[in-house]
Amino acid sequence: MGGGGMENGIANVSRNLPPRHFDLHVCCLRSGGVFGNRLKNPDQVYSLNKSPGLSIKCIRKLRSHILRIQPDIIHTHNLGPLIYSSIASLFTRKQTIIHGEHAELTVCDLTARRNFARRLLYPRCYAVHTVSKQLSRQLIELGFPAANIQTIRNGVDQEKFTPIKNKVNAKEKLALPFLPNDSFVIGTVGRFGPHKRHSILVSAFDQLAEHHDEVILILAGDGGPEKTSTLKKISESKHKDRIHWLGFQEDIVAFYQGIDLLVAPSVNEGMSNAVIEAMACAIPVLANKACGNAEILSGSEGGIVVSMRNESELTSILSRLVKNRKDLESQGTAARQTVTTQFSIQKMAADYSEVYQRAAGRL
Repeated sequence: MGGGGMENGIANVSRNLPPRHFDLHVCCLRSGGVFGNRLKNPDQVYSLNKSPGLSIKCIRKLRSHILRIQPDIIHTHNLGPLIYSSIASLFTRKQTIIHGEHAELTVCDLTARRNFARRLLYPRCYAVHTVSKQLSRQLIELGFPAANIQTIRNGVDQEKFTPIKNKVNAKEKLALPFLPNDSFVIGTVGRFGPHKRHSILVSAFDQLAEHHDEVILILAGDGGPEKTSTLKKISESKHKDRIHWLGFQEDIVAFYQGIDLLVAPSVNEGMSNAVIEAMACAIPVLANKACGNAEILSGSEGGIVVSMRNESELTSILSRLVKNRKDLESQGTAARQTVTTQFSIQKMAADYSEVYQRAAGRL
């Protein structure tokens, strides 16, 4: 339950399922995290402290929780938890498993061993859900049965994530050490994983900053294998005084409200929470043509989806957008409208509620 999109989604579902119908417990294979405190019942988060490799001790701990709680549904998220839950629930009373995939399957996800595990375990699940139609299509194209796969798209709390009228005050709340009067603030959100491509954004910003004194880059998020290398790249930048890493943001709404453009250069998404959260705050989005992003912005004027193959292409697009701020303002208004009509948190919670109750035989 650390600071990530999947964990954020679990917390959102927890807080929006009707408590008289649902009692949610969360087992983390490794450890809990900041989003655990956002659950409806944060005391029902259990850390299994899994060691590297296949851990028999972790399986035993998970099994003891299953035997104690006697859940009607076990909802696993991504392949590792599905493997552990399937083993831990063997020879207990018949457990109903719903499995979720939250990102495109990449080359390392499609090894023979992992494909074998999916082909063995997916049929045991009541349903396999994804967070975007494109991700569902990928699973079907890989040969998994379409009848067992469904899409439950992410949603956003539109009462929490709202536009702000006074942009100057919103930027001042970010407390940046350097903020020109005519500043154009570019933001990105996410852990420092290789697929998030923070490096290409920093490189593109360096090129952009050569010709635009008003641009600022801020990064929100923490952790991940490329954190050290990204921060080193920032420290070596000629324009490092205009690049700010803010770390994990407890109040991410203030972050979105203070930026002029969200950039999402990731090459691997299921459906980005950051994209729809920024859009709910009427912030336009520049997103890479990765799984889920095109689905959010296709046919919408709330942002732009392009193929960001390298920093030069990204720099060119950013330069054009910086010069057309009025267009971005109208895109922000359209972004809010798109989220309001298509990505409500109530719809997401209702979709999960329905699949849970059907799996438990309540519908």
